[in-house]
Formats: sequence, structure tokens, C-alpha cells
Amino acid sequence: MAVLAIGAVVASSLLNHEVSKRLATVPIEGTTTTSPEVVTTTTVAAVAVTPKGSGARSTRRAPTTSTPAPSTTSTTVDVPPETQSEVIAALDKLAVADEHSQAGKYGRFGYWRDDDKDGCNTRAEVLIAESSETVERTVACRILRGKWLSPYDNAVLTDPIEVAIDHVVTITEAWESGAWQWTDIQRNDYVNDLEHPDFLVAVSNAIKDTKGDKDPGEWLPPVETYRCDYLRAWVHLKTVYKMSVDPGEREAIAVGALHC
Repeated sequence: MAVLAIGAVVASSLLNHEVSKRLATVPIEGTTTTSPEVVTTTTVAAVAVTPKGSGARSTRRAPTTSTPAPSTTSTTVDVPPETQSEVIAALDKLAVADEHSQAGKYGRFGYWRDDDKDGCNTRAEVLIAESSETVERTVACRILRGKWLSPYDNAVLTDPIEVAIDHVVTITEAWESGAWQWTDIQRNDYVNDLEHPDFLVAVSNAIKDTKGDKDPGEWLPPVETYRCDYLRAWVHLKTVYKMSVDPGEREAIAVGALHC
């Protein structure tokens, strides 16, 4: 059985970490500076939320109009793999290739958007969807407080400043696995994918820094009971976006799936 080493990384040395910070703080599209905002406690009726640790998946509000995922077609069956055999079968269909050069990857994925024009950008939508309690927010949809269970490390967070939105397949990994061939619009669609609840995850800043840009051959969530969910989401995302896997990554996923 392969042993996956989980090591801490120095966040300040990761350029992609800076990209993530930029994404986390970008202003919502179409908003301007006004008088001090009125704080409201808002329940979003269209969102059913439960703590990640319960095993249930969040249901998010997706934009009423959406752009198809890069490189997908109408014949793609977009069903997340659930069982061990489904994960391995989906993995077997992914192209195996060495990672593409990292040159030119930064600054090409853009910012959080507000696709449904409700005032809440993608980061805010994820925070609302994954909070186990009603969030406190301003009228301009700045999230002030909620309660989030970071599934990677079981950290309980109530201050949104402590929460990062993790792209399960990170921006760097996406670039190296096929996004270098996409248009800038397609890459920004990837950043803002709310159609698939397992692609964007609210996690602690600390665990996101630890993960960095590692693939499953280099890092898996410390919470062992969540690893199968993580691998399923990883394979699902790479299937939807038709990304490749490198040989080491593929082997690690196959080994990990044996325990699912």
C-alpha cells in the first residue's frame, strides 16, 4: 500500500497562494463604494446546507445562465463517480500525460464573478451554501459571520476571514493538466464553477496553505474519512473538464480508490 506523505509548505513562497488571496478578496462585479452598509441576517431559502462532516453534500445556487465547461460536449454524462469501481472506471478514461510547463499560468484565470447578478460573487455563494448556520451579511453580500466545517482538517470556523475557497483541482494543477489550452474566458468559467458542488470547497486557510498545488500523489486531506470524497471530486472534475493525469497522480488515485 502506497503511503502518502502530508507535509506543510511555506505559503509565502507559493505564487499560486497569492492568486488565491487575490481571488478571495476581489470586489463584487458592478458594486461601488457607498455609505456604510446595513448589516442584515439573511437566510437563502434556495440553499440547503449541512456541515461537510456529516457526509451530505451542499446544494448551491447556480447561475440561471451558464457557460458549458471547457472541452465538454452535450454527450458528456456528468455524474460524479460514487463507488470504488466507478472511480477507477472514470480514472481509466482520463488521458495520461506529463504535466505541461507552468510558464504563463498566472493572471490568466481571472476573478470571482457574480453570474446571477444577485450581489453575491462566487466566493460568497460558496460561503452561504456551506455554512451550517444562517450567515450574517451586508446588503452588498459581504459575508460577516457563519459557521463552516473545513472537511480537510475538521476545523470549525466562524469568521469568513479564516475561510479559503479551495478549487479541488487547483488553478496550477488545472493549467498543467489542460487549461493552458483553454481561452481566458474558459479559465474564468472554471474559477467560478457553481454547477458542481464538489468542485469548490470552503476550507481553513491553514489547510489550503498546506495543500498548496499538490496532486493526490503528493497530498491528501488529513481527515482520512474524507479522502474518498476528495478523490471522487478530483476524478469527477478532471472528467468534466477533460484534463489529463500524470502517471504518479494516476497511480496514487488508483491506490487510494481501493479503500473507498
